[in-house]
Amino acid sequence: MKLHGAAIALTLASSVQAYSPEGTCYRQLGDSMQPHNTYTYQMPTLSMRVCGQQGHRYVAIRGVECYCGSSKPPEKFEVSLENCDTPCRGWPSDKCGGKKAWSVYSTEHFFKPRSSSSRTSTTSMSEKASSTSEV
Repeated sequence: MKLHGAAIALTLASSVQAYSPEGTCYRQLGDSMQPHNTYTYQMPTLSMRVCGQQGHRYVAIRGVECYCGSSKPPEKFEVSLENCDTPCRGWPSDKCGGKKAWSVYSTEHFFKPRSSSSRTSTTSMSEKASSTSEV
């Protein structure tokens, strides 16, 4: 599924105004990250938001590719940030990996735990049931 990256990039740029993510650089991802999507106008906050809202804690970006994962790649694959020197097409001041490297970012600003909504609704239903039975 390809999204209209320019529209999304503009929306995200306005909603995440002063946020510039600090990433790490990896030569390989290992098994911790899975392919998610490609975005013509890639930028870290785009993939971070998409992956974070799906309950993933990390995102890996190389060019237009976006991978999501629950943990960082193994530390043995970490390389200098100088290897992640490719400007993002949607936000050139940010980096989207390199020729042989992935930029990895935390989704902490966008993270939404997968089970929070079901846990919240179960809790609120239980609370309503107990308060009703006490009346």
